[in-house]
Amino acid sequence: VTCDLLSLQIKGIAINDSACAAHCLAMRRKGGSCKQGVCVCRN
Repeated sequence: VTCDLLSLQIKGIAINDSACAAHCLAMRRKGGSCKQGVCVCRN
């Protein structure tokens, strides 16, 4: 949801990746990024 909902890019910075990373951090993961519209958290 975070990747599709916030698919915005400003000066090369993807806002959706920041939202995805925050989502993953909230789940006690080490961050994450969007891959083909899906938020993928790092372990």
